[in-house]
Amino acid sequence: CNTEYPTPFNDVNLLAMKTIREKINVKVGYSDHTLGLEVPIAVAAMGATVIEKHFTLNKSLNGPDHKISLEPEEFKLMISSIRNIEKAIGDKVKTPSKSEKKNINFQLSGE
Repeated sequence: CNTEYPTPFNDVNLLAMKTIREKINVKVGYSDHTLGLEVPIAVAAMGATVIEKHFTLNKSLNGPDHKISLEPEEFKLMISSIRNIEKAIGDKVKTPSKSEKKNINFQLSGE
């Protein structure tokens, strides 16, 4: 993580997570202090196994954490988006997916 609240996007350095995973062969996670949903979703796509994002009931409460935190509906959207990314990751092998197999005969027939 970056300890600035909020962390500017240009200071996030997502590739450091990849370097840590590769250099010391460990699972990685990310503690996010940016505004919005982009970074937690991106780290899920990059293989983070744990994602920490601050939660609040009201962003206007006093203190540095509240403004970078997600309110309940935003948090729900983040989780839903991460679950969709997890489904989309795949297995590194490109073969016809179940959903596209119905199009194989159509494509081969030249229609």
